[in-house]
Amino acid sequence: MNHPNPTISIVTAVHNQLEVNRWYVEHLQRQTRLPFELIVIDNASTDGSGDYFESVGARVIRNSANYSYPYTQNQG
Repeated sequence: MNHPNPTISIVTAVHNQLEVNRWYVEHLQRQTRLPFELIVIDNASTDGSGDYFESVGARVIRNSANYSYPYTQNQG
């Protein structure tokens, strides 16, 4: 998923909701035409979301707690 020379970076924060995260990746891949990198901030998910995003090639930043949206966007 991460292109060697991405045109855009997509940053998103998650906390669990693995099935929604799978849907998100499926639609992102289908609808995004430009080369991109996906940066995921995993806020201490316990359902395997961080591992899933890594398995599809996203860059994953793992947090030990569920931090606020502004904080995580700055991390990305």
